[in-house]
This record gives sequence, structure tokens and C-alpha cells, in this order.
Amino acid sequence: MDCAKICSKYSECIEDLDTISCTSECEDQADADSGYQESAAACTECVSDRTCKEAEPCWASCPDLPGTSM
Repeated sequence: MDCAKICSKYSECIEDLDTISCTSECEDQADADSGYQESAAACTECVSDRTCKEAEPCWASCPDLPGTSM
């Protein structure tokens, strides 16, 4: 699971957000919730090394990111 990768890809592809804040809150949620952690891990794998267009189907299975309206 890589919250920084998820947040930066989201910021690049969907909407601009504070990636530092997003990453910190994402990691906190993952530490507190194993379901969130599993979802974030699957999301990391899905968006890795993909263009924004290729990553579009990934967002539906990603956890709600802090600072977004997903």
C-alpha cells in the first residue's frame, strides 16, 4: 500500500489536492482500519505505472481519499 502514490495519481488525474495532507490522512486511516488498508493496497497496485486514462477503472475500487469527493 502506497498512499503517496494513490494521492499523487489522484491529484494528477482527477482533481488537484494537497498530496501531503492526503497521504498523511490516508496512512492514518489505513493504520486504524484493515478494510481501508486492503482497499488502498489494491488501489496502489491498480494505478501503478498507468496513465490517467488507464487508471480510470481503478478509482471505483479505491478507498475514499481525504480531501476528495470520491
